[in-house]
Amino acid sequence: MQDENAYDLVIDYAKKHQLNYSTRDDSKHNVLLPGEAYTKIKYVIIEKENFYFICYYSHSSRSKGKSFSGLFGEVKFNPSIDFRVYQKDWVDRFIFFGKRGFGNADLDKKLTLTSKNNKVPKDFFTSGLASDYQAFNNKLMPIQIVAEFDYMPIINELGKKMVLGLESNRWLYKEEELDLIFGEGRSLLKSMIKRADSQSWTY
Repeated sequence: MQDENAYDLVIDYAKKHQLNYSTRDDSKHNVLLPGEAYTKIKYVIIEKENFYFICYYSHSSRSKGKSFSGLFGEVKFNPSIDFRVYQKDWVDRFIFFGKRGFGNADLDKKLTLTSKNNKVPKDFFTSGLASDYQAFNNKLMPIQIVAEFDYMPIINELGKKMVLGLESNRWLYKEEELDLIFGEGRSLLKSMIKRADSQSWTY
């Protein structure tokens, strides 16, 4: 984890702003899988108005750890829809699988779109949405937009549901970062969900 105090700082933020939260911080020995004898899972989930922020960390004795944070909510996309959107940068040249086009040359210059099954809602992404996302991403880089069914089952309220979220591959735990994710981030996600829920999208 980036900072040993990050876990407590996220909890302190929830308490300060009187937000509902849940936590897990434990280690266990796995006797059934000797190769994974030691596993550590640590997370904080904060709920605000049907949006769920999570900081998650896991590590085992034999595999690389997983760490991420993000804000997620339920969306009424068709459950077969699956995509991720990134700010286009030099790393883009190393993405070989699942790259798709937006069907919009301006968006293709700015953003990278990937999908496991090519089920991407046509016309959902607009220049305005892209600009709002880029502005937010520039403040908390790197942030990706992710949509997937049952993507966040660890959050009980989002299990077996279609999820749309803003996700970072690092822990967002500083007060100014959390202010941004619960402020501008929540507004951005809310507007995307409202747009997604407004019609039946084709792909």
